[in-house]
Amino acid sequence: MNEQLIRAYKVAEILPERPECALLTNDIWDLIQLCWRKIPEFRPEVSQVSRWLQEIHEGVPPQQLATTLPPLIEEPGIELY
Repeated sequence: MNEQLIRAYKVAEILPERPECALLTNDIWDLIQLCWRKIPEFRPEVSQVSRWLQEIHEGVPPQQLATTLPPLIEEPGIELY
């Protein structure tokens, strides 16, 4: 994807679709989506991202991973992505 196309997507607030890739697990995709949240306060901190990736690497169960990141808040009128 070229730089102009990336800028156009960002301006239009269009998030990329999940690519087909065996290495892109559901846990990693969920983390990526959390990082794309529109409101910075609802995004994970760098330390949380680092811990999440380390735990994925170490094989921590997904249910336990979910407790280390911001909740998936779905509030009416608040766009998270």
